[in-house]
Amino acid sequence: MKGGWTMAFSCSMDSNGSSTPGEGWPVVIWFHPGLFSNGNTALWDGSVLVVKQKLLLVTAAYRINILGFLTTADSASPGNYGLFDQVAALQWVKNKINIFGGSVKNITIFGHEAGGVSVGLHMLSPLSSGLFSKAIAMSGNSLVPWATKSKESELSRLAIISEKFGCPHTPHTALLDCLRKIEALELAKGASELGPWGPVVDGDIFNVSKVFLPADPLTLLMEGKINKVPIMLGYTNMEDAFLFTEKIENPEMGVSRDEFESLLLDQITMELPDTNDTCPINYQHLLDAVLFYYSPQPQASDPNFLRQKLMDFATEKKYGAGAYLLATYTSTDNPTFLYRFDYKLKTTLVEIPDWIEVPNFFDLPLVWGMPYWPALPLQVIWNSADRRMTDMVMTMWGNFIKSTNPAQNGIHLKWEPFTKDSPGVLIIDRNFNMSDMTNFDYKAFSFWNDYYPKVKEGAYFCCNTTKPIFIHKTLSKAYMFLTDQTDH
Repeated sequence: MKGGWTMAFSCSMDSNGSSTPGEGWPVVIWFHPGLFSNGNTALWDGSVLVVKQKLLLVTAAYRINILGFLTTADSASPGNYGLFDQVAALQWVKNKINIFGGSVKNITIFGHEAGGVSVGLHMLSPLSSGLFSKAIAMSGNSLVPWATKSKESELSRLAIISEKFGCPHTPHTALLDCLRKIEALELAKGASELGPWGPVVDGDIFNVSKVFLPADPLTLLMEGKINKVPIMLGYTNMEDAFLFTEKIENPEMGVSRDEFESLLLDQITMELPDTNDTCPINYQHLLDAVLFYYSPQPQASDPNFLRQKLMDFATEKKYGAGAYLLATYTSTDNPTFLYRFDYKLKTTLVEIPDWIEVPNFFDLPLVWGMPYWPALPLQVIWNSADRRMTDMVMTMWGNFIKSTNPAQNGIHLKWEPFTKDSPGVLIIDRNFNMSDMTNFDYKAFSFWNDYYPKVKEGAYFCCNTTKPIFIHKTLSKAYMFLTDQTDH
């Protein structure tokens, strides 16, 4: 970190053991998940993918937590240090990978969750331009709601950091000097209790010499400021299922109507800034719109059905809509392949409820070829269907890495590139069908990408609002709670 902490990254490599082709081996650079707050490069063994697909894999470590993403929103600590570490890794690979038999002309960046967000942001950063030739973003990208943190939220966090570590809040230079005197492990452990960390838009921070993200991701995409490379991206069909098992009172029995509305409200308000007297937020306005779309019609109270609609809401809002919107921008100039991962493992790795389909991380065992790992406990006996599926998935990922087209070289399926006029999504299950109106909810993405932003604009009661906003009062418990709080 500037002013005392230095940039640092480490790389480890897996080679496929074969003789090097004349043009060099296709190179993959892996950015690990962990919400920019935890995780490391050692959690996933890439040797099976490397050997079967004849690749060269680089796993890049980068700073996380407070050491990687502390920002004071000024030149004292602009932030994004973990992303600068990744840029350093990309530069090293570009300059040195030929020594290890890798092709400098065929470098794919590849990440999951926070790693997927990292991939999406590198596609927008001028610092990463020319350092890679393809991108794979799984369960995260530059347009998911949690891709970047607001400066307001990060400045609010400084007061909490100051109190927790006994450091002065201001000036920021004094806060940083104090934090630098704390052991790194103690600092990271304490900071992990302060919620997930993450990137910020550093382009509008005054007097910063090197900028990673010049503007917010959507603005950069709308202006066409993107590193134009082929991309493959997607998500699973129940990304946040485990998260909701902790929030639902009795998940095995489904979700009651009251609980359904309450959980929707919690998720909606989570991403909004704190309200204030000059610009209060009409939360009910937002909830009504979401309830209108996700409530069964005619209104039903089947707890299992409501639980499924809650899962659809979370996946589409937090993962699917962003992936779909990003694909509409990237596909203008470059091959884009969008997928949804619906295949549920037949082999029991951990006990999960029957109602959960494919939660976050449950696609990675098939991408990394886990059914062929020799180091798993002997009691794990892989189902033959899982072995066949991991062969298919590894081949698709390998094909994209090597030649951009995932559906060639031993793959007997049709994966059409995503285009604005033909926005096809591959449903990865035992049938491998392209999306249509019977197996894919296109309207959900139109709701989140086109309609809901307008609803959010109308939900702010600001002093400069020129048009009156009419509130339709419902009798939902969420509305009654909000109005009761307002009255007090």
